[in-house]
Amino acid sequence: SVVTVTVGVLAGGETVTTGPNAGRPQKYIISDATGLICDVLPDPPNPADLDRTISIADASVTEGTGAGLTFMTFTVSRTGLTFLPAAVSFSTADGTATGGASCTPGVDYISQPSGTAIFLPSATTATIAIRVCRDAVVEPNETFFVNLTGSTPGFPAYVIIDNQGQGTINNDD
Repeated sequence: SVVTVTVGVLAGGETVTTGPNAGRPQKYIISDATGLICDVLPDPPNPADLDRTISIADASVTEGTGAGLTFMTFTVSRTGLTFLPAAVSFSTADGTATGGASCTPGVDYISQPSGTAIFLPSATTATIAIRVCRDAVVEPNETFFVNLTGSTPGFPAYVIIDNQGQGTINNDD
């Protein structure tokens, strides 16, 4: 039988447990609040792996003219547990720019009510691409936001230290 002993709770609310494993080295198992196992760390764990953060940077793009779309790319960065895949949920919100389902008159970008940014194993950054609608309207620069809403279930949990990236659409008309 396996005996599991709780040895701590991390900032993301996960429980860290350890126990004998049939003569093999002990492992630290990190579970989220629902008991779902997120990841397994070697014993002793690397302290950097326990300090897990995610943040998003601001972005800007020149709007462009004529038919079509321009893509604005936001960079999401992480620290800790970079040897594992990870995911963070996001959504967009209007600032002075207006989001919509398609590029129709008055819509400045394609809004995303929900989405997921994926970190591949060993990657410290992931990107979120938001489609910006081109137009020939003279207007001031406009802004919208990409909000990180939390770690995705089934992946390691992270502490989000900057949850909002501001996107600036620079007018070129």
